[in-house]
Amino acid sequence: IRRLRYVNNTPIQLVTTYLPEKLCPSLLHVDFTHQSLYAHLRTVCNLHIASGKRIIEAVLANKEESKLLEIPVGSPLIMLDSVSYLEDGTPLEYYHAVHRSDRASFEVNLFWVPQSEAGETR
Repeated sequence: IRRLRYVNNTPIQLVTTYLPEKLCPSLLHVDFTHQSLYAHLRTVCNLHIASGKRIIEAVLANKEESKLLEIPVGSPLIMLDSVSYLEDGTPLEYYHAVHRSDRASFEVNLFWVPQSEAGETR
């Protein structure tokens, strides 16, 4: 699924999401223009994301990204790469997004997990 997201008629985010068709075949027939992907996964496909790992990195806009996001080539972007997992550890979603750095900010909440409870991280 590839989506170009807007705020006030300004493109701010280009997202590419990969999901296994065998777990959610109904996605092929859904228009996500005004519908949440995650709500569809929960309510229609009965798939519940339990955990994930996300990487945040500063990158420069390539030619395609600059055209779609209406910014000059080489403009700074904030890239998010993510893998989300179901409760049994099955990977459900690979997510790659670039955000215009002049229009986006991120808040990160941190919490401490005692070593004995941490177990293996994904």
